[in-house]
Amino acid sequence: MRRLAFTISLLGLLIHASFAQYNTGTTYCEHNDINASRYQPSEMDFGDRKFQVGFNYDFFVGNQYIKYSEIRKYYRENEIDQDDNEVLVFENQGDNLIGFGQNFQFFGFGYQHRLKDGRKLDFAFQVVDKAAGNFDVSETFTTLIFQGNNNPTFRGNWVDLGKTQFQLNYYREFAVNVAFPILYKDQNHTFRIGIRPKYIQGIGAMKAEKSDIQMYTSENGDEIGLKFDYNYKTSGIFNFNPLNSNGRGYGIDLGVTYFINEHFEVVASLLDVGSVTYTSDIRNFFKSGDTTFKGIEADRLLSQQGGGFEDFVNDLQVQLDPIETEGGDFTMALPTRLSLELQYRTPEKKRNDRRYVSNSIYLTYIQGLNNQPGNTMRPYVSLGYMHDFHSWFDVGGLVSYGGFNNFAFGAFFAVNVMESAKFGIASDNLTAWLLPSEGTGADISVNLSFSF
Repeated sequence: MRRLAFTISLLGLLIHASFAQYNTGTTYCEHNDINASRYQPSEMDFGDRKFQVGFNYDFFVGNQYIKYSEIRKYYRENEIDQDDNEVLVFENQGDNLIGFGQNFQFFGFGYQHRLKDGRKLDFAFQVVDKAAGNFDVSETFTTLIFQGNNNPTFRGNWVDLGKTQFQLNYYREFAVNVAFPILYKDQNHTFRIGIRPKYIQGIGAMKAEKSDIQMYTSENGDEIGLKFDYNYKTSGIFNFNPLNSNGRGYGIDLGVTYFINEHFEVVASLLDVGSVTYTSDIRNFFKSGDTTFKGIEADRLLSQQGGGFEDFVNDLQVQLDPIETEGGDFTMALPTRLSLELQYRTPEKKRNDRRYVSNSIYLTYIQGLNNQPGNTMRPYVSLGYMHDFHSWFDVGGLVSYGGFNNFAFGAFFAVNVMESAKFGIASDNLTAWLLPSEGTGADISVNLSFSF
């Protein structure tokens, strides 16, 4: 029972780094293909081929504050001692925004038309499932979980547990991507525009309209006071079916690439502008008020047992048990973000009637514009390098900081068969596996494309 309680309570902290979050390994390694165009619409360019089919999957999980080695230790030993508690609380300074999710492009088809003057017009149709969640955890709530209420922070005080809330969104997008040059002079002196409008099919969501709670602990710990006001709305959660449509909406991705010269280019992308409104299978969970009931003093809430603890938990559940109604609707904004990238590439080399760029360096800055599921307003910076072994392999690595993580490093690799089939695997964050004492998350992305 204690292991189960510990696992559930740590889940939010364990999953705090995400959306592979921005999947920069895919944009670096699959730079101009249909998979990478989801993140940089203006970069879609199928080279000398007319058609391309692409598939992509990425999964992300992590944590900004707690190291992977600590999580492994706590879970294996099934115990959190006082020293562990102090480390956990010390490392969790400030409120946490937790994120997790996955993307699956299960269909992508593109066509390229070349005009007589050399201009390339690229078109693609893509169907992508996106699932993500954000979990806001306040610093005071983290302290309560790991140190209990038997300390000066809680005894004799009303304590605001902050905006601790949980949100989810699972939707399917049907997108059309169009990329074309403007102010064209030649391939190295032009602007390229990408426009990617999309229809959104809402499958399931949970939204926190309001989530406020304050807690009082008497000096001797025998009385707990609560003031609360919360309102959650869900759609498609309790009757979940990935084939059901419970809402709809619209969105758009925009991008522009400026080719400064044959070595440098700048890419700016505004992604996931839009929203989805849920209207079916709506359930509302809400309650507000204040109450006082019998309490206890707990030094370590996760490992607390006996001494009336089970009665305390049961009383707490009764006090917070929500009122449930059905009907209505609600709207979830998409995880809007701005991406800026500077690319440097070495001079092209000719081999077997084809031209190749052997070395590329990327510098990427991403700024989230909201805290919707799968997004954070904490800035993200990444520096990546790729080497192209011409007709055979692409390989490279990256380092990053910010977003849902602190420092992280990753790698990517792709096999290119006869310029027709390309299989790639990437991770923006391998830190937990290579440096468990420093790593706070992990992710993986898999790409497959066929060009003809």
